[in-house]
Parts: sequence; structure tokens; C-alpha cells
Amino acid sequence: LNSLAYSGCDVIVLPASTSEEKIFSYNPDGVVLSNGPGDPSACLEVINLVKKLIIARMPLLGICLGHQILAIANGLKVSKMCFGHHGVNHPVKDVSDGRVFVTAQNHCFVVDEESISKSQCCQVTYRSLFDQSIQGLSYSNFWGMSFQGHPEGGGGPRDLCHFFSNFVALMAKFRGWKSTYAS
Repeated sequence: LNSLAYSGCDVIVLPASTSEEKIFSYNPDGVVLSNGPGDPSACLEVINLVKKLIIARMPLLGICLGHQILAIANGLKVSKMCFGHHGVNHPVKDVSDGRVFVTAQNHCFVVDEESISKSQCCQVTYRSLFDQSIQGLSYSNFWGMSFQGHPEGGGGPRDLCHFFSNFVALMAKFRGWKSTYAS
């Protein structure tokens, strides 16, 4: 919440059970699917809601569990890891420019690599340097992006600020307004 507010966003927090109609009643520039505990495949109501938001072409940002739910809503597979990623010292590489960030991680599920290669809906944007698992996605079938870890906290406390600025820029492009916060 603080990272989005720092990026110039007015933030409204809604529960996962919020209806599509209620979300659209706020006329949002975008929706964030936040982190949370558990198996993403058990979040069927949220997955169905996200499918509706994708069809409506709502800009979406997924973080951790939200990253996994966004992937499932786009037909990708998510699998349980043997041990998961936990802690604040996980190096993640931005595949576009090779920069490496120290990230905070707390998850036991990962987007399946094979389902990405069969899909035309997204591209990998970040990878774990521990095990090469997918850490971020950018979607081409709608305005969306996601990150597996927690870009709002970690060993480098401001390392991933650009991630939120990129989402602000995505919302600005979608809505046709100019953001003074976008990088």
C-alpha cells in the first residue's frame, strides 16, 4: 500500500470477495491482486473474478499469490515447489537488462515453465538466480504484470520501486493520462 501511495496512487483496499460490479463502481485505473497465504488453485472465486477483469481489459498487478492467481486466470499452470522460497535474500534477475535485485520471498508455489512456453499470453520478466524459476510476468493479452516475490520489502528496501512505477505507467497508458510518477 505504501509503495503504491508513494508512486502517487489513491489506494482503496477491498476484500477478495468483492464483486466485479463493486470494483467497477470505484472506476479504478487498475487493480492489484495482493499477496496472501495458501494454494492459489483453491482461490476459485478470485480466479473467476480475475478472468472477468481480464476480459474487461482492466490493468492488473499481481504480487506473490496475486501473481499465481493471475497466471491461473490466463490458463497457465502453477505447481507446488519442494521447499519453496522463504526469506529476504533471494536474488532475482530482470531478464530485460540483466540487473539483479535482492528480494523478499515467502511462497511454496511457482508458475510452471512448460505452461509459459505453450502460451502466447505472456513473457517472463524476472527469474530467480537460485533455481531459474519464474519470478515475474508481463502479459500481452491485456494490461497486466506480476511479480512472485514481495517487491515492497526486501534486502534492498527500494530496489524494486521501479516495479510499482511501471504499473503506474501501465495504468496511465491504459487511461490515456500522463503520470508524473512513471519512470
